[in-house]
Amino acid sequence: MSYTYAGKGGTTWGLKSYNEIFAQNSETVGAAEYWDKSLVQNYDTVICSTNHRLLVAYYRNGNPANQLFWYGTGIYEMQNDGSNSLYPGSYCVMVETNGDGGLTNAVRPSVTRYTSGGEERCVGVCLSTAVVTGTYQEVPVLVATSGTWPIMANSSSPPVYGSHVKVTESTGSTNGGTVQANSAATDGLVGKCHLNSFDIIPYQDVVDLYLKNQSLLEEIGKEKLGGDNERPIN
Repeated sequence: MSYTYAGKGGTTWGLKSYNEIFAQNSETVGAAEYWDKSLVQNYDTVICSTNHRLLVAYYRNGNPANQLFWYGTGIYEMQNDGSNSLYPGSYCVMVETNGDGGLTNAVRPSVTRYTSGGEERCVGVCLSTAVVTGTYQEVPVLVATSGTWPIMANSSSPPVYGSHVKVTESTGSTNGGTVQANSAATDGLVGKCHLNSFDIIPYQDVVDLYLKNQSLLEEIGKEKLGGDNERPIN
């Protein structure tokens, strides 16, 4: 067990960034966000350092051969309705019919990317990948319905710090599943920004920037925070 404080209590995997846990390339060897999850077992725990959320691992249906999901407060397994692919950071809404127009009979709620109308059906932000392969099929997806989570921003109208945001009305792939700055209208209002829009930078860039700042502190005679061995991300 990897403890987070004084050996008195902690989690299985300590602190991991949002990208290390959820990014699409987090299991690609050599990627900046790479984290080898081959040893993760059901009910293992980790703390997402990006938003300080405790998460519990559970493979779909409990079978390690299936997709690995990370559950926590307000995080639920739903299903992609088959009309659009969903990715970590995609905002989704509830639907009553699946992608081919038929009734949804699955036990899980069906969701899709927002296109137009029905803003009152806003659900949350996706934490897993659910790719549509052409014809309708049940594609499980993990959705965070509460809390603070990274979300894809509209490239044409990105929200700014402190602003309320609404879902983007878009049928295209560029801004589908994103949020944008909210002006006069309140339809589709889903939350408030805690940071200005930013590019996701590789893990190593964060480490290098941190160590550079620590080096500058040492040069001007200031104490380095956390000592020589502290790293900003586990």
